[in-house]
Amino acid sequence: MKIVLYLIGLLIFVNQAKSKDSNSFIEEILFENNSDITIEIKIFPVSLIFNGDYKYNLKSKLNQNGQPFRYDFNNCVYIELSTNVKKNMIVLSPNSYGGLAFDLTDTDSGNRGAVAFGKYKIEFRKFSDQSLIDTCTIEFDAGYPNFGNADCLIYYDRYDDGKISFHWGGANAEEKYIDDPLVDKKIESWIRWGIGVMNKNYGNFSYDNYGSNPYIIFPQDSRYDCNLTNIPNQNQVFTDPRSAVLTLNLTIDKNISTRDTLIDEPTNIVITKKAALKINSNKTFDMITPVNSYNNLIVEDTAYLILYNGAKIIVDSTNKLTLKNKSNLTLLSNSEIRIKNGAGFCNEGGKVRGPGMIIIEKGIHEFCSYVNDVVIKDSTQIILEDSAVVIMPNSYNFHLRGNTTSLIMKPGSKMMFGENSGIVCDSGAKVIANNAVFTSADSTKKWNGISLKHRSQDTIKNCVIKNADFGINIMNKNDDEGTEVPYSTEISGCSFINQTSHVLNNAIYAVGSSIILIKDNSVSSNILTKGFDHGIYAELCDGGYFNIIGNTISNSGNGMTILNSSPFVSKNTVNGNQYSESGIFISDSYGKFEYNIINDFYYTYYSLLSSPDLLKNVFNSSYYDNICLSYSSVPNMHPVTSGGSKYWISGDNHFTGSPSNAGIFFEDESYPNMAFGYNRFTLTNNDYYINGTNPTGSDTFDVRENYWGTLSPDLNKINVENSDGLLFNPYDDNSSGQRSVNNYTLYDIGFGLYDTVFFQESDDPGLAQELYLEAYQKEHSGDYPEAIEIYKEIISDYSDNIGSSFVVSSLSRLFNCYEKKTSTVSEYGALQNYYSNIFNDTSYSESQRNLSEDFIIKTKVKQNNIEEAISDYNTIYLNNINTSKGMHALINKEILSAGEGDNFIGGSGIENLEYKQTRINGILSALINKRFNILSKINTQPESFELSQNYPNPFNPVTKITFNIPVSGNISIKVYDITGKEIKTLVNEFRNAGTYDTEFNGADLSSGVYYYKMETSNFSEIKKMILIK
Repeated sequence: MKIVLYLIGLLIFVNQAKSKDSNSFIEEILFENNSDITIEIKIFPVSLIFNGDYKYNLKSKLNQNGQPFRYDFNNCVYIELSTNVKKNMIVLSPNSYGGLAFDLTDTDSGNRGAVAFGKYKIEFRKFSDQSLIDTCTIEFDAGYPNFGNADCLIYYDRYDDGKISFHWGGANAEEKYIDDPLVDKKIESWIRWGIGVMNKNYGNFSYDNYGSNPYIIFPQDSRYDCNLTNIPNQNQVFTDPRSAVLTLNLTIDKNISTRDTLIDEPTNIVITKKAALKINSNKTFDMITPVNSYNNLIVEDTAYLILYNGAKIIVDSTNKLTLKNKSNLTLLSNSEIRIKNGAGFCNEGGKVRGPGMIIIEKGIHEFCSYVNDVVIKDSTQIILEDSAVVIMPNSYNFHLRGNTTSLIMKPGSKMMFGENSGIVCDSGAKVIANNAVFTSADSTKKWNGISLKHRSQDTIKNCVIKNADFGINIMNKNDDEGTEVPYSTEISGCSFINQTSHVLNNAIYAVGSSIILIKDNSVSSNILTKGFDHGIYAELCDGGYFNIIGNTISNSGNGMTILNSSPFVSKNTVNGNQYSESGIFISDSYGKFEYNIINDFYYTYYSLLSSPDLLKNVFNSSYYDNICLSYSSVPNMHPVTSGGSKYWISGDNHFTGSPSNAGIFFEDESYPNMAFGYNRFTLTNNDYYINGTNPTGSDTFDVRENYWGTLSPDLNKINVENSDGLLFNPYDDNSSGQRSVNNYTLYDIGFGLYDTVFFQESDDPGLAQELYLEAYQKEHSGDYPEAIEIYKEIISDYSDNIGSSFVVSSLSRLFNCYEKKTSTVSEYGALQNYYSNIFNDTSYSESQRNLSEDFIIKTKVKQNNIEEAISDYNTIYLNNINTSKGMHALINKEILSAGEGDNFIGGSGIENLEYKQTRINGILSALINKRFNILSKINTQPESFELSQNYPNPFNPVTKITFNIPVSGNISIKVYDITGKEIKTLVNEFRNAGTYDTEFNGADLSSGVYYYKMETSNFSEIKKMILIK
């Protein structure tokens, strides 16, 4: 069967019926020239001709005795009945008549007329000079019984007034002019006999005895004149009997199905270039599956599939909807495409837009695509219902864009991704998922993950995310421009699982975002002891309401990595092992960390230039240090007293386990602010409780009111160099009075959650503490201007030793208040000058000046002076190589450089993200390695094969590659250039199980990208490295 349409622009109606009524009738177009001039008349179809056997065609029906078609659409000529001669016009002399008979009568008995039911254009011209007199369109519906015939009679100049009039057959028919407002040059067969406009009776006419739906009604939206180059040759159109080609616009205006249209054999319904299939409001097109067959609806490039308000397309089992590259699918309000069990949806680069829905029903559905990035936008909703399973191909971005465009995953639904595939939502698009599963199609392979970009309101709850290299990425969700567009991200109750043999990057990755809730999630690995480089990774998330609460993280190299962020981190459990580095790594970050339990990392907490509040955390380590403080890190580890009350903002942390070095190690202008902190140390087999250097020089170091496991601790284990001694007065841990509370206050942290700060009457209040608590309360109540003034007062008046710890915290919180209140560029410029004055004032301590120096650069970033900020960090790094200050500067340089793109070596966004992450991971590992040989702590027999990223990377000219072999055997590691040419063999020999290093020297090579590949009998992996000279 064939459906052939051409693109035109008027609403038309085409149908066919065979009456069983006893009255025979013949329909025809009759013309009468009552004027005194000769006229010529052309008539040609401007739509489908709908004739016998319920089929659309470009020709009138071939009658039963095999006579030729009566109308040649391509040439706009008809065949004269009496002579079989082709004519392209009817010529009528004065006072004569002529016409065209209908192709099909109700009896179908030998008639060979020229026209069938459909729509035609009629042109009236003067024969003498071919000048146009007038034109109209005529549409033939089914014949009307009981009135003799249903001819259309058209008259020219009948009343000597130079007009064209018409009436339908029958002596009593009302005559009208074609320019009558009710006609408007559109002659319709249902306007007749003076009864006005009859309602269209879809499905059944009164004289029909066939029952329901005897014929099909496809109202169209189409128009073309003759002799156009894109009208297909009839022979070519009908070459494939399995294809239905829509080359005209077609509008469906009744509820129909493919069985109704007799598409009951394998059929491709094709909407060709520049044509449109439109489903009118509240109508349904149901693609019912033929017996043992299929129907495919294919939208070709530049073609349109349009669903008006409330319209539906139902794609039944084994059928498929395919959008070709550059095709268009428009879904208006409340319209929907429903993909049923076993049906397919294939987007090969089509544009999907509009506020309608694509609903995936229960069952397995395979999505296909031949392009890497498919964009769905403009408020479209993709909905996966209960038990719906969608399988995505390899290297495919399921990309949603635009405000309120949504992926909605209902409970029990699942999405499965091929390698290098993932979800990208940006520019307001969002994901809403509950009790759903996101996983790789192959359980041994990884996929990219879910990327949530820009301002939107995402909620992913109680879901399982398996084998995603970057888990869920939250990127650039902020309102720096002050648009006041609502946005937020909640990820809660989800399980992030690695069941592959690959170390994944992150379970949750957040950058440049705020208003985030990460709550009650779990991170684990089924196979590897180290399944993720980072459980939760956050970067530049300092705009407020960033909450990490109640998560359980296991099997990660770093449990949480917090860079340039100010989160609220509470009640998380982070478990490490001999392959883990840091439970919490924090750099340039503040916020509050409370009630967390961190177990068995080389450092349970590692800090650079950070001064958060630490409250009631448990730091448990069996490796090196519980806490390592480096480069001007001064965490608050004591309650704040004010007005005779003790407010538990920080303090009462518990250090336990058996670290080989110390409970707290501090260096490079760092120290723990723990006087009157009521922190508890119950360590075994450790060298020190605390071990470090006093940054203030000759002053005594205050550690009063902390518990050291006994009331008579070994003071040699409290090792503080560069001090005049200790202020030491331990408290009795057996007495709960020092830590008792009798009241509390609540601070709003967003998402309907509150931070509860307990307090109790106490002594020894100090004015700096009073002011700090007041500023803290102002900040958390949203009174940022007042908090800023109080923090500045503390910084100005208490830079001496007595209040210096509050100055460090105030310098940080001051900047955080500017961020929370969405400051202007000029305000950040003034703040830059403020920090510059402190940095240049030598009366401030080294740690205070270091912190101010960093905030000078951060204010430049806020003023969009990114290149200058990168240059500043690079200068600090070059002047402080192999120090914690230098490594801190290098981290920030890499973060900003990645944002600018100068570290990106082409490729996709996920490749760029992976490249940046690799560089950050290398720096973090270098920080861990600089203090001790990590390999001495690692079990001599690794549990899995692993090829580590080279370090440094980029390098010049030497870099180191570490690899693990869990079983003895032959191993090779080779280096290749970007063309695949082998450059060098680094390892090619038998090795026992263990962890090894090898070096690669690129001194004789040019700058560029190189690859190194590790192979054994049952393992192979390739990584990229960059040589820069």
